Amino acid sequence: MSRIDPLTAFFVLSGVASILALALTVIPIFRQRRAGAFPRGVGLERWAPDGPQFGLVLIVAIVLTGSLTWYRGGTGCQTLTIASSQEKFTMFGQLADIYNHSGRFFGGWVDPLCARVNVEQVNSGDAEAMLETGWTDKQTYPDVWTPASSAWVQLLLARAPAQATLIPSDYVRKSLFTSPLVIAMPAPMATALGYPAIGWSDIFALATDPAGWGAKGHPAWGPFRLGKTNPHVSTSGLHALIGTYYAIHADRSPATVNAAATQALAAGIERSVIHYGETASDFLRNLQDVDSHSAADPDHLAVLQYVSAIAVEEKEVVDYNLGKVGTAQFAPPFVKLLPVYPNEGTLTADHPYISLTSSDKQAAAQDFYEFLREPPQQAFADQNGFRQDNGEPGPWLRAQGVSVLRPNQVRPPAGNVLSAEINAWDALRKPARVMILIDRGAPSAALDTAISDLQNALKGFKPQDSIMVATYPAKPESSEDYLVLQPMTPADRAHLPLLQQQLSVATIVSGKASPLIVDAALESAADWMRTSYDPSAINAILLVEPAPGTGSATGDAQLLHDLRAQPISQFVHVFAVGPKKSSCQLPGSDPAVCWLERIALAGEGASYAPDAASHFLTDAISNF
Repeated sequence: MSRIDPLTAFFVLSGVASILALALTVIPIFRQRRAGAFPRGVGLERWAPDGPQFGLVLIVAIVLTGSLTWYRGGTGCQTLTIASSQEKFTMFGQLADIYNHSGRFFGGWVDPLCARVNVEQVNSGDAEAMLETGWTDKQTYPDVWTPASSAWVQLLLARAPAQATLIPSDYVRKSLFTSPLVIAMPAPMATALGYPAIGWSDIFALATDPAGWGAKGHPAWGPFRLGKTNPHVSTSGLHALIGTYYAIHADRSPATVNAAATQALAAGIERSVIHYGETASDFLRNLQDVDSHSAADPDHLAVLQYVSAIAVEEKEVVDYNLGKVGTAQFAPPFVKLLPVYPNEGTLTADHPYISLTSSDKQAAAQDFYEFLREPPQQAFADQNGFRQDNGEPGPWLRAQGVSVLRPNQVRPPAGNVLSAEINAWDALRKPARVMILIDRGAPSAALDTAISDLQNALKGFKPQDSIMVATYPAKPESSEDYLVLQPMTPADRAHLPLLQQQLSVATIVSGKASPLIVDAALESAADWMRTSYDPSAINAILLVEPAPGTGSATGDAQLLHDLRAQPISQFVHVFAVGPKKSSCQLPGSDPAVCWLERIALAGEGASYAPDAASHFLTDAISNF
């Protein structure tokens, strides 16, 4: 809601009055001139009102109008930069647009100020990591940080005590709205597990049961498959990790986190993971794609075989059931998700509003915060699936069928315990077995940049991972669809230089440009990965296409069909790294980029277009 400053009202009314007075003075003159009562050659002073009176009116009009012009923007507005977490970024952008057009001012009578809010999407974990080192890119340094959870603040304070001065002491009292972590399960599976009375213990028991869903009378659903996001960048992943250690009573200290019995149980849970994701949207977009292709099957078995449970925020479940994933809108799914509120308790994303003390725009940050707290904006948040800051669902969210009760709350552990849990996850997460498949016929500049960034990003893999490097097309005299530069090799420090060296060979082309048709190479690569499948690892292909094209319509359709038709027990996921993404749900989107996205969806992976070298493979590694 706009706030009318009294000084603004004074200037507006005074200016209007002065201009009106001037008009009333001048208009009669021109009326007389038009009527012929103002002979040519006669001076204006003969027909004007009293000189001093007219001059005073003119001066007042000019001064007040000039003052109004200065006040209404002659000095410009401050730019307030906000780093927002992914799940509220779109909503924040809409609210910022309302604020920017509200004519809102703050400050005193003499020095009224205004602000224009600029919202940037920065994953909570990425922002925390950048704040640890002082956010070296000063062009993107935010004035306000709004992570999804205060747990990220606790982690920052534990990892970088020197940065504690950035965080105001009252940040814990500035929660904008909330969204509890839930375990999202396809409705038939949740019912089979005893919905709604389900706890973390039930999930862990089924996740580590060799019989899988057969233990619940549904062997066709296969093993229990857990979807988890990367706790380094994703709030739902971080909260799920905290929930795991809370449920097994191992979150009291770093020593309890690292105890042998704790590690064994945590590793068992990780073995049920199908693959990891940068954000929950990765899983939900894949699930939507699988669901939409299951229309011919009344049982929608493909949906139930893809994933059994995903740890996400409540609002993301509501969005998914309405056909919304991220910013894209689809038809509502055939198989709805049910939000499980674990019996033992769950964590809540409290979305704190943190005006960084290093910013010189404290007044602007406070004014935008007050704007967000006003009833119209809080109602808008409710309509976007967020609860009130006290944990109560609003009228719109309540109508979507969420629990009207506030779930039992689990508080994040101390920062040093949280850091120990994340470090343990790095060592215990399910290993990845990845073939990096590179189009070596891409334009040399794009290929050289991609390879250089990829060499740096290989450091993100862990010793338990294995990497293979291959390129296509193969040599002209070869009958193979791709050329192996390095067979499957451990990604430990001893082998990392060799892998980086072999990647550089991918830039040496045979002299014949690639036709940019990946179908045959990708089909052959997936076949080989299945013949050497490792059931204890995430088996995946990382397709590096700096300048993608498309194959024939027939070939593409067959490739997508074959990727979706892979046996669930030997499914090879496909991830793609290409150029800058466009929204493939909007008219005019780049068909080549969308072709990469379709391949990744069919391969139940994700497509990425990192816009910075440091992020070239970070997103993809998050999925391994």
